[in-house]
Amino acid sequence: MVPKPKIVVPEGFDLKKEYGVFKIKTLNTSKGIDSTIPELVAGWCYVSDLAQVDSEGTWYRNIVFRDFDGQRKEMLVPQRLLVQKGGALVQMLSDAGLAVVPGKEAALVEYLASFQPSSRIVLTRKTGATSDLRHYVLSPRVVIGPEAKKFRFIPEQNCPAEAAICWKGTPEEYEERVLRPAIGNPLLILALLIALASVLVRILRVDNGGFHLSSFTSRGKTTLLQLAASVFGIGTDPNRARESYIQRWSMTQGGAEGLAAAFSEKLLILDELDSFSGDLGTLLYFFSGGRGKASMTATRNLQMTRSWFVSILSSGEKTLREMIVNAGGKPMAGQFVRFLELPVGDDIFKETNGLSKAAFAENLKASCADCYGLLGPAFIEALFADLAAEEQANFDVETLQRSHEEFVQELILPNMRPEHHRALRRLGAAWLAGELAIYFGLVPFSQDDVREAVFFARNLWLREADNQAYITQGVTALQAFLRDNIDAFPLTDDEDHSEETCLGFRHPSRDLIILYPSQLQAASGECSPVDVARELRNLSMLVTHEAGRLTIKVPRASSGGKKENLYAIRAAFLTAELGLKRVILDEEVEGDDQPEWDDSFAAVQSQLQQGDHHD
Repeated sequence: MVPKPKIVVPEGFDLKKEYGVFKIKTLNTSKGIDSTIPELVAGWCYVSDLAQVDSEGTWYRNIVFRDFDGQRKEMLVPQRLLVQKGGALVQMLSDAGLAVVPGKEAALVEYLASFQPSSRIVLTRKTGATSDLRHYVLSPRVVIGPEAKKFRFIPEQNCPAEAAICWKGTPEEYEERVLRPAIGNPLLILALLIALASVLVRILRVDNGGFHLSSFTSRGKTTLLQLAASVFGIGTDPNRARESYIQRWSMTQGGAEGLAAAFSEKLLILDELDSFSGDLGTLLYFFSGGRGKASMTATRNLQMTRSWFVSILSSGEKTLREMIVNAGGKPMAGQFVRFLELPVGDDIFKETNGLSKAAFAENLKASCADCYGLLGPAFIEALFADLAAEEQANFDVETLQRSHEEFVQELILPNMRPEHHRALRRLGAAWLAGELAIYFGLVPFSQDDVREAVFFARNLWLREADNQAYITQGVTALQAFLRDNIDAFPLTDDEDHSEETCLGFRHPSRDLIILYPSQLQAASGECSPVDVARELRNLSMLVTHEAGRLTIKVPRASSGGKKENLYAIRAAFLTAELGLKRVILDEEVEGDDQPEWDDSFAAVQSQLQQGDHHD
């Protein structure tokens, strides 16, 4: 048993366990002999440690004291409070329950400032690896690394990660119920690798960002998130228990900043993208920026700015691109380098051990809710123990970075652009995390299992990217077709031409090109006309009157003024520069700003009615 360190009381003071702090006052007698008397200053207290904030250099003192009920307490106070008059420090201690004799405030500050303890505490305001890469702060209760130093994490109030990061079960149980069912299911293994890779982002210099899983409802996306959540904490479905590690997309930017900081260097999991109603494009850049907004304290001092190294795993029915466009935003290439879109579809459950997909998913969800928080801490402990071993280490930071680059090179295909290389660094980190987990003996996966999961994800991502390129080809083909043939298009009020006798129509008074679905199909090459129409809407080149509807009702003279569901393309499309950037026009047609059709159609109302749903 390690003995408690002896309290070395500063000269000129005395500390009595039963009474408290006394200042020794010296008196001169008439006979020339000095005498001393003790004067009570405050209740029992002393300074146990000096503390310094990691990577900042700010010093604190750890004051141990007893309150009015005799309860032992500790308080970290900034060193600067001991060189002031002491009012703020004494008030803090008094509010916390330390008895202070009125008029002895200065003596108490002198007493506390005179301690020179040898013990040191390293403080950190951030989770993740410390600056020396020897320790890892997982939560206020869990610091992993050698015992040479004492660490203390200073969390923000209402830290969302604090309650969710905990453990339940045994490693053997977790392997049997969570890890082994993932074998044969590349996306399940990928979710685990993404979680482990979040520990490596700073070491490997991977950009802030993440992965977004999209598919229709009830395809297993939440189960994937639960699996990833179980690596660090409570893997319960967030719809069934609010203490789940999984967070929601419904947040403000201020809330997003707090989440990013709280989950720095571990996985931030966000469910239900469709619930987010803010500026998603701006928020994605904010997450990837790694730093919050500067602000002032009540005393007009600059407050410490939050910072983070964050990896995000997100899910939703819509893609990030669709959400940005539907909100009137501009999808930018940089957003999709940092956040990889994975359209998971029906690919989540492949090997279900003879069970139906629904039964397999329910079993896995129950396992994640009942056994969790074991793999992540074990991985961190093994990793940082090796990094701290120095000469005896099996690898160092440079070795990890070199291995990561080798994995990234294997993922790169010929003719990939530099931004694709950058995006694949995230998958390379997941690959390295899987290899390390196998090396540490923490997972029952083979190297082939890990490789299959990573390449499966790469191909999903490329499929989405290729699909976008395919659509762009269709839009380009349509633009070329319209440029070549627009002069031959009759007006919509021309009674002599129908869908079958021309290539398209022009509106007589508005700069609009009107196409039947069959005409759009013929003009778009091999691309789906619906996909082309969606992209035109993304580019603000398609007139629509209601979200989700690609056509509007247009009266046609050859049909006797009957309104038909047709595509209305802006004439500005003929000269537009194509690309992901949304084209901003001088005149935008709002939902209630309908084109004014020719007055010769008496049956046509002044405003068009909404078209049938073609999306």
